[in-house]
Amino acid sequence: MTKHTPGPWEVSGFPKSEGFSILTGKGRCVAERYPAAVSEKEGEEMEANARLIAAAPELLKACKAAFVIIRDMDGEVENTVKDFVQQAIAHAESSQ
Repeated sequence: MTKHTPGPWEVSGFPKSEGFSILTGKGRCVAERYPAAVSEKEGEEMEANARLIAAAPELLKACKAAFVIIRDMDGEVENTVKDFVQQAIAHAESSQ
């Protein structure tokens, strides 16, 4: 399994108008989107997506930490949360 590019990642550019790049702290481009033209609503959505993409390494780290905490808890709510977090981690680390 190939590992993801380490974080932190940050948004660079002007998501609401021109597009954006997601860069590592060392300036390496992880993702980018520069559409020809976008509406205001599409620009707002693109900006929100850019922030979510940039947060991905931290979100994965948080999920892994949460899983360690809830892994040994016993109860219906804890098991539901544990399953949800475990599925999110698997999805993030899956090659499919």
